[in-house]
Amino acid sequence: MRVTPAGTATLSLEVDCGQNQERMVLKIVRVGADVPELARRLKEGCRIQASGKLRFVGAGANTIEVLAEQVTIES
Repeated sequence: MRVTPAGTATLSLEVDCGQNQERMVLKIVRVGADVPELARRLKEGCRIQASGKLRFVGAGANTIEVLAEQVTIES
């Protein structure tokens, strides 16, 4: 988690979405007032559910990330 100079809380994480032996990692970005609480509750290996919009970033738009509108930690 980081806070921008304007005071906006931002959370960026990489999530392994692959099954079995396959590896698929997506970067998830969440911005908003709930980010500090979300960052406090996240632990390595916990399951999350994120929904939002896919966007292409990086040189040549070869990287995909999720701009999350909602992130839920599954218990």
